[in-house]
Amino acid sequence: KVEQLSMALDDSTQALKDMELSEGRAQIYHFTFIGTIETYDDLLELDQSNFREKILDLFDIPYEKDLKTLKIEKDDEGQEEHQYKITCEYYLKTKMDPNKYINVEFENIVEEEFFQGAVYHGFDLNLGPELIRWEGKFKRLHQKDYK
Repeated sequence: KVEQLSMALDDSTQALKDMELSEGRAQIYHFTFIGTIETYDDLLELDQSNFREKILDLFDIPYEKDLKTLKIEKDDEGQEEHQYKITCEYYLKTKMDPNKYINVEFENIVEEEFFQGAVYHGFDLNLGPELIRWEGKFKRLHQKDYK
């Protein structure tokens, strides 16, 4: 019995190793999420420290240094004066295909209104913001790129 158990453990360990190999090694990607929201609060005048924490949590960014850009600006493309474009650029190490990451994770963040929640709670707004549009993109980083 001990020998059978040992063989079963060896088989399951090998299965895990095979699965890791089929998924490939984790790669570091530079992801960009750009969300345009509408809110009547002036985001440029508000403290951004809590918002920064919410964004780190939202995108599962383990280290603050990996959040490369968090920029809030008036949206020039929109017709409304109360629209803001929020750009989040960050490094993330993942085994997931980056296209799938954008299609699954970013879509979930938008559909479940997690991004709007991060803005609402991060700035302590009176009313929840409305998401107008969003886009996601990525590029693979090589060791020399990651500093």
